[in-house]
Amino acid sequence: MQQLGSGLGLLGGVLLAIYAFPGSPLRKLLDSWIERRVARRFDIEMAVFRHRLEVDAEMVRAEHQRRLYDASLYSAKKHEVYRELFRLFLVAEGHVAQLSGGHTEPAYEQYSRADIDSLMARQGLQDPVRNQVLSRWASDREAAVDSLLQEIQRATLLESETAATEAWDYSLVNALYLADEVEAIVAGLRLHLRENLRHAFSKRPNSGTEQARLKSDTSAAMKRLKHTLRSDLDPETALRGHLPSA
Repeated sequence: MQQLGSGLGLLGGVLLAIYAFPGSPLRKLLDSWIERRVARRFDIEMAVFRHRLEVDAEMVRAEHQRRLYDASLYSAKKHEVYRELFRLFLVAEGHVAQLSGGHTEPAYEQYSRADIDSLMARQGLQDPVRNQVLSRWASDREAAVDSLLQEIQRATLLESETAATEAWDYSLVNALYLADEVEAIVAGLRLHLRENLRHAFSKRPNSGTEQARLKSDTSAAMKRLKHTLRSDLDPETALRGHLPSA
C-alpha cells in the first residue's frame, strides 16, 4: 500500500510538473495521447451502439414483413371464404324460396310414360319410387301423379335442407375468418332458413302468411350479409388489426 501510495504521489507530481508550464511539449504530447484514447473509446462505443441499432432495426423490419405477409395470406383466404359463404347461402335461400308461394304444376297427366321417367330421373328420385309411379301410370294415372307430386315435394324439401346445412357447416368450419358481425348475421340466416323449411309443407292456418314473413326476413338478412361482407373485404379493413401499432 505504501508503494502504491508512493507511485501515485510520484505520478501526481509528474503531471503537476507537466501542466505547470502551458507551452510544455510534454503537455502537448500528453493532451494528444489523451484525446486519441478518448476518441478511440468513443469510436468503439459508437460502433457497438450502431451495430445494436442495425440488429434491432433488422428485427423490427423482419417482424413487419412477417405481419404484412400473414395479413396478405389471411386477407386472400378471407376473400375466398366470404365468396363461397355468400354463394352457399344464396343457393340455400333460392332453394327455400321456391318452397313458398303459388306454384303452377305442369299437366303431368298428359306426359307419356317415357317423359315421366325422364322427369323423375332429373329430379333424382330413387328407383323404387320411380318404379311405383310408372307401374300405376297406365292403370291409375291420377293416383300416380299424386304420388309423383308428393315425391317431388319431398325431394325438393330434402334438397333445400341439404343446401341450408351445407351453408351452415361451411360457416362453422371457417369461423376463424368470419367477423363477429358476419357470424351474427349467418346465425340469424340459419334460423330463418330453418323456420322456412319447417313451414314449407305445414298445413296449419296462416302458414302461408308466416312463410311470406320468413321469406321477407331471409331476403333482408341476405342483403345485410352482402353489405357486411363487402364492407369487411375493404382493403383497409382487411389489414386492420394485422399491422403493428404505431
